[in-house]
Amino acid sequence: MIKLKPGEIIPLTDDDMFTEVFNNEANMCVIEEFISTYFNYPLKDIKGNIKIMPRKLTRNRAKEKSKEVDLFLKYNDKNINIEMTTGWNQHIKDRNVIFLSNIHGRQLNKGNKYIKIDESIQLNFCSFKCKGRTREKYYLKNQFGDVFTEKFRIDIVYMDELKNMCYNDDREMNILIGWSKVFKSLTRKELNDNLKNLISISSSRQLIYDVSRLSGDEEMVKKYAGKTKWEATKETVEYEFKKRRELMDEREKELDEKESKLDEKESKLDEKESKLDEEIKKLDEYKKMLEKKEMELLKKNIM
Repeated sequence: MIKLKPGEIIPLTDDDMFTEVFNNEANMCVIEEFISTYFNYPLKDIKGNIKIMPRKLTRNRAKEKSKEVDLFLKYNDKNINIEMTTGWNQHIKDRNVIFLSNIHGRQLNKGNKYIKIDESIQLNFCSFKCKGRTREKYYLKNQFGDVFTEKFRIDIVYMDELKNMCYNDDREMNILIGWSKVFKSLTRKELNDNLKNLISISSSRQLIYDVSRLSGDEEMVKKYAGKTKWEATKETVEYEFKKRRELMDEREKELDEKESKLDEKESKLDEKESKLDEEIKKLDEYKKMLEKKEMELLKKNIM
């Protein structure tokens, strides 16, 4: 039987853990407080107004690939899609745009007016650093920066950058820091400490209870352990590749320096050869001049 070490938990950055916790109606109090803090909406307005939607998105065509999101919430006039992301390549970007486009486009039923289409927002919580950035918001814009519509928005939150930051006077930044620390917590104690002053005690207890319960589930632990091994292998491969790339770059630099020195020597040799050719040319001219004078002298003597 596979078990975690005492006090360890499966972090909420794990797809299975996140989807199990945040798609559970029993954890609605946690979801409500998350939405309230992230968007800075009054909790009293949120309470009882959030609906967890099916994760599997509707297919419009028989041949269309099935799509399953991590979390899809409906709150009044907003569609909110939340994705836990371990990578951020072009494939993932395109996939997530398709997710949100599907959510946004499915609103238009027969007889509906376009003006009544709700806002669709996707929150991407990413487990990697990105050049010191903490959060980005993307809208449809033109080349001059004018927003085409604010009803289609994608947020990217860089948790690895945020979790190491200290709290400050910026409320919005503190919320991002707090949730990043919560999502990245690896022990029950860390989770408990990071939830303090972020959400209510009752919601904190509910979240800690459910994460602890799932962290003791053998199937959940098996899946997490398998992914952890793959991530460790992947990190090792990436580290080895990085080291080899650095070594290759270093050798390439050395070769460039040697080549530069050889070019310099070759240039000096060419310069010396050029000077030598000039000297030889002068000597040839001097020789010709001497030969000419010698001939003139011989002519005089003969006469």
